[in-house]
Formats: sequence, structure tokens, C-alpha cells
Amino acid sequence: MKLRTLSIYSALLLLSAVPLCTRAAGPDAAMMKPVSAIITALNTGNGSGLRNLYTPGATVVDEFSPYSWNGAAAGANWFSGFTAFEKQIKLTNPNARALPIKNFNHTGDRAYIVVPLNFAALIDGKRALETGTMTLTLQRGGKDWRIVTQSWATNSLTVSK
Repeated sequence: MKLRTLSIYSALLLLSAVPLCTRAAGPDAAMMKPVSAIITALNTGNGSGLRNLYTPGATVVDEFSPYSWNGAAAGANWFSGFTAFEKQIKLTNPNARALPIKNFNHTGDRAYIVVPLNFAALIDGKRALETGTMTLTLQRGGKDWRIVTQSWATNSLTVSK
């Protein structure tokens, strides 16, 4: 095999090892808009900012019944379920706070974001702190990013005595 042909094959092999997704330092402000809207809704008890943030085929998964919500109204239905769950467990004074994002990938009009969260509140008058991760996949439509999937996973929950 000629040296030139070998060089071309070597270059193609190296290029094939380059990841197909863009690993940026973190999501931009447009990608974070849905995340910010969710955190605002959790902190204020007002889910109106969640309208139009979800794709028609969206899925939301969380730890309270019915555990999954689907379709364009998935976010609104999830939030309604969350407010009912808050009442059931006597949760008041919610304070969700996003921590620095360490897991983010982006390819074209799709993005994957893992948002570590601290969620402090009172549960039946007792201080509670839940740590966990909200994982989202997003799809860009024009300049806006919409939620395709959203899930919550609890890492720890402590309630004072």
C-alpha cells in the first residue's frame, strides 16, 4: 500500500473516533430556559410558565403517582400532580436550587442535560432536604428548546426530627 493511501486511511480512522456529539462546557441560556421555568414553578407554586415548553410527544417521569405523564400537556399535568403531592405530604416553603451542570451533550437540534438539584422545604413542619437529578432531553424548534423527556431521580432525602 502506498504511503499516501495509508495516510488517508489513518486520517479517516482518526476522524471516525471523534464523537458525533458536541461536548460543550455547558448549555446556553436558550437551553436553560425550560430548566429555569421548572425551578421557578417549583419555587412559586405557579406552573403557568411551563406552557409550551414540552413537545407534543413529551414524557415526564417522577416519583409520585401516576409516575409518568405523556403528550404536549405532560408538563402541566405533572405539575398539577406535584401540587397535589405537596398537599398530601404537607410540603410547604419549597426552595429548588440548581447546582452546576456537569453532564451535558448537544448534537444539532438535540440536547441532553443532567441538572443536579437541592430541594429544601418543610414537610409537615419539619425541615427536609432532597438532593437529586433532573434529567432532560431537549429539541430545538426555531430559537426555542422544548422538553422531549424530563425525569427526576432522588439521591437522598433527609427530614429533621
